Amino acid sequence: MINRLRFGLRFFNTLTITAKETRIQVEESGAIWSARVQIAGAGSDVVPQAVEEINRLTTPFELRWQKQSWKPLDWKLGRLVTRSCSCRRRRIEGDAW
Repeated sequence: MINRLRFGLRFFNTLTITAKETRIQVEESGAIWSARVQIAGAGSDVVPQAVEEINRLTTPFELRWQKQSWKPLDWKLGRLVTRSCSCRRRRIEGDAW
């Protein structure tokens, strides 16, 4: 999912991400950040459809972070999860994502 996110973001020239209903759960070895996400942006021809699909989602995104060491800022994004997103590859107006 993270690789697909990287791939999808390359189509945006500008991107604004707004988090709503944010929750953070901290554990000994990691943390989970979850929120409903709304996006706005501009870029290639696929951007309007991507914005529409992301903003239509009703369940929150979860970012699962893993603490790497005792250092306070040593965290790594381990997983990105959303239960309502159809993450199949599809062709949109000639471009793949």
